Amino acid sequence: MSDYNFEIFKDGSIVRFMDENSINTSDLMPFIAEIKIYLKDKESYILRWDDMVIIEKKKEIVNSGLYYLEEIFFRTNIAMEDVDYKQNPVKKKFISSYDPKKGYFFTGNNGIGKTFMATALANLHYNETKEKTLFVFWPDFIEKTKRFGDSNVHYINKVKYAKRLIIDDLGQESITSWSRDDILNSIIAFRLEKKLHTTITSNYVQKELVSIYTLREIEAKKAKSIVNKITALSEEVVFSGKDLRNEN
Repeated sequence: MSDYNFEIFKDGSIVRFMDENSINTSDLMPFIAEIKIYLKDKESYILRWDDMVIIEKKKEIVNSGLYYLEEIFFRTNIAMEDVDYKQNPVKKKFISSYDPKKGYFFTGNNGIGKTFMATALANLHYNETKEKTLFVFWPDFIEKTKRFGDSNVHYINKVKYAKRLIIDDLGQESITSWSRDDILNSIIAFRLEKKLHTTITSNYVQKELVSIYTLREIEAKKAKSIVNKITALSEEVVFSGKDLRNEN
């Protein structure tokens, strides 16, 4: 055995690996190549023992700055360098004046990158503070809340009390007086009162939400009141540009 191979077995992680699996250097000798790969990049690989050394790629932590009520909606990491703000004048201007302490209301056409921007900013915040943001796809949240019945208070409170929150796709849910008044208004009013950080994405500008949430003419004031709270809670940013979903 060469001196280099001998040194491999002195590495602390390999010593622990042998102790944990009750094996010795002679057991590992046939797997020197795998061990060398692991030692060159411990951040990317893990070792397992199953009568042989098995080297596995570590699972990538996807969008570590987010957490979810249930499903994870993104399968790839989204970082600020992935956002097209350098090529998009509106996004470039927004980034230049972005204030992490402020809530934002991102609006614009489908596929413009509203959710992408919100997610990238949440990941950036996490990288700097280790503070996670709750991501809620609003249409799905409303449907699930309906199904939970009497137990939906606990579910709603997770969103209401989250220190940081992304409400994604507001205005696309199935709107009823209940979803508007008991759910949306309740959450928005509480978060505004407690000054809890909130980012919202929507295909509609804030003024359009008034008509969206006016189910009957008599309810126009109620709808306007909700939108006024949204306006106070989050600064509106209208993105423009091409549909990024159509890009290959």
